[in-house]
Amino acid sequence: MSGSSSIDEYLAREEDSEYKHEFVDGFVYAMAGASSAHSTITGNLEVAIRPLLRGSGCRAYGSDMKLAMPDVPPSLLGRKGTFYYADYIVTCSKADHEPSADKIKRAPRLIIEVLSPSTGVVDRTEKFDRYRKIPSLEQYWLVDQQQRRIMVFERDGSGWRETEHRRSDSTLHLPVGELEIRLEDVYVDVFEDQSG
Repeated sequence: MSGSSSIDEYLAREEDSEYKHEFVDGFVYAMAGASSAHSTITGNLEVAIRPLLRGSGCRAYGSDMKLAMPDVPPSLLGRKGTFYYADYIVTCSKADHEPSADKIKRAPRLIIEVLSPSTGVVDRTEKFDRYRKIPSLEQYWLVDQQQRRIMVFERDGSGWRETEHRRSDSTLHLPVGELEIRLEDVYVDVFEDQSG
């Protein structure tokens, strides 16, 4: 962690930085590198999800895309606000597809985080607390990299409904039309035994 910074200072430094940093309430935090399993899972998500979105008006982005929380002012000025690098997002927002949003997205419909020992607690608590304040967000997935297990949190009329997926023949429904992927597609080449 480094000292307090302003949003514009953070964005300027991040542009030239060799490593990624998240910006939380004015403080900058370095991000740890990913494991082989983590990288394989995010690659599998890309292969499974991106082709389904063609022609839907929605787009997917990996972990190099900054995600602005609702507390980030439109002007990108000030000392308070939060930017995360989620592992994978899907946005259907026209504003997120504009050239002005080339490096920062604000209206994801789906956010996916791949759990790791160093980030799992934050992904389940702090990040989810902030993510669910995003008005456009319909689903939040937590993908376990140590076992075949995906927790799906889905917004409903009264709050958030939680569903656990463990079976290799489970199907996960994307919050875009009738699109879905199989759990086994998320875990291709992650475990030696692919029998589920």
